[in-house]
Amino acid sequence: MLALSAAVLAGCGSGDDEGWTVRQAESIRSIRGMPVHEPRCHGVGAALGDGGLRYRRLACQAGARRSGERYDTVGVFYEVVPDDGDYRLERVHFVGGPGVP
Repeated sequence: MLALSAAVLAGCGSGDDEGWTVRQAESIRSIRGMPVHEPRCHGVGAALGDGGLRYRRLACQAGARRSGERYDTVGVFYEVVPDDGDYRLERVHFVGGPGVP
């Protein structure tokens, strides 16, 4: 798990550029220890630079399942904020599924 996290972070670092692309945000595969599937993200606010592909904040949603479940029973909504080559998650909300409001 640690190796996967390191590989994801290494592939997502913004390097010298500001912000992240949608593809980088969609490469996150675990939210608060729960594996997520098929994340869908979009930029929030104006795109950075001339290319219009990088954002300072991205809103995402994904499906998730608890250990032992065969299909996604939980949705997760979150924002990705690039932070010095790393990222932080904000406004994380899990919805649906047994025991999840």
